[in-house]
Amino acid sequence: MKRSKNTLFRVFTQQKTFIFILLFALPMSLYSQKEKAKTKKKFKDIIDVSGYVKYLNTSSFTNADDLLNDNLLHNRINLKAYLGNHFEIQAGIRNRAFYGETMKLNPLYAQQIDKDNGIIDMSWNIVNQKAFILNTTIDRLFVNFYKGKFDVKLGRQRINWGISNLWNPNDLFNAYNFLDFDYEERPGTDAVRISYFPNFSSSIEFAYQPEKTLDESIIALMYKFNKWNYDFQILGGNYNTDLALGLGWAGNIKDAGFKGEATYFHNRRRFSKSRGVFTGTLGLDYSFKDGYYANVGFLYNSEGVSKYISGFSLLNLFGQEISAKNLMPTKYTFMGQVSKAFGPAWNVSLVSVYGTGVHLWMIIPTVSYSIKENWDIDMTVQTFFAQQRVYKNLGNSVNLRLRYSY
Repeated sequence: MKRSKNTLFRVFTQQKTFIFILLFALPMSLYSQKEKAKTKKKFKDIIDVSGYVKYLNTSSFTNADDLLNDNLLHNRINLKAYLGNHFEIQAGIRNRAFYGETMKLNPLYAQQIDKDNGIIDMSWNIVNQKAFILNTTIDRLFVNFYKGKFDVKLGRQRINWGISNLWNPNDLFNAYNFLDFDYEERPGTDAVRISYFPNFSSSIEFAYQPEKTLDESIIALMYKFNKWNYDFQILGGNYNTDLALGLGWAGNIKDAGFKGEATYFHNRRRFSKSRGVFTGTLGLDYSFKDGYYANVGFLYNSEGVSKYISGFSLLNLFGQEISAKNLMPTKYTFMGQVSKAFGPAWNVSLVSVYGTGVHLWMIIPTVSYSIKENWDIDMTVQTFFAQQRVYKNLGNSVNLRLRYSY
C-alpha cells in the first residue's frame, strides 16, 4: 500500500529532484540564455502559462434519506517552455482539495485519489484527513523535439489515438471513463512517442509505454492516411499480455459525420488456447442549421454482460478498470445525444446511454452558461438505472461547477 506523504518536504525529497529542474531551473536557465544572447524576446515568449480554477459541488443520492454532499476545489497549471526553434518542455499540474461526506464513508478514498500508474509516482496527498484531502498531481511532463517531418515526445503525455466521440477502442494508451466529465485533459502516460509525417495527409507513429515486464508494457505502431475522402488509421502492437490489431476511420455520409473504431485483442502466450476479445464502435453526428447538434453511437464489447446478473451496481461503472479492451461493462451499448446553443452564452445538452443485459440506462443532462469572458458555470446531472431483482434507480448526482480560465 502506498505510504502517506504529509509534507511538501517529504514529497519532493524522494527522488523527485528532476521535477524541480524541469519546472523551475530550466525556465530560469532559458531566461538567462536569452539575456546572454541579447535578444529582445519577452519572458512570455519563452514561458507560456495557462490553466483554470474550478469549484465543483456534488450532491449524490438514491433517495432523500441518503443525500451526500461533496466539494472539489481544483486548480490546473499548464506550463510550456520554448527551448529555441526545435525543443519545448510541457508540464501540467493538478492541485485538488476534496472535502465532504463521501470520503468519510470510504476508507480507501485517499488511496484512490493518490493513485499514480506512471513509472515515477508524481501524485502526493499533501494533506490527508478523514474529511479533507489536498492532492497535487503532475499528469503532464514531457520534452518535445520537432524538426522537419519528425516529432518526438518523451515523458508523461497524452497519446490520443481515438477518433470516435464517446468510446475509443483504438486508444491503447489513454483510455478514459466518459462519466468523469470534470477531467477534460484526460489521463496521460509515461512513454516515448515518435511521429513521422511523409506528407500532409499521412503519418506514422510509434509509441512505447515501458514497464517492468513486457506483460505490463504497451508497444504500438500506427499508420494514418487519407483515401476516398476518409481519414483511416491502422494500428498494431503489444498491449500488455495481448497482441492488438486495430482500425479506425472518420469521414462523411452526405452531410453527417461518420466515425468508427475497432480493435482485436488476443493473448500472445496462449494464442491457440484462448479466445480473442473484440471491441468496436460506430457513430454518426449531424449539425442542423438551427443550432441543434445530434450524435448517436454504438459500442460492442465481446466480453461484456449480455444477460441479467445479480449484484450489478455503480461499482461496475465507476470501479472497473477502464481500458481499450473494456470500455463498458455491457456487451451492447447504445448512445444518443442532442444539444443546442441558445445565443452565445447558453448551451443545453442531453445524453442517454443504454446497455443491454442488465438494462443499464444513464441519463445525463447538462446546462452551461458563459457568464463573461473566462467565466463559466454549468450543471450536470447523472442518473442511473439497472435491472436488479427489480428495475430500480442505482443512484443520482447533481453537479454544479464554476470555472475561471486564465
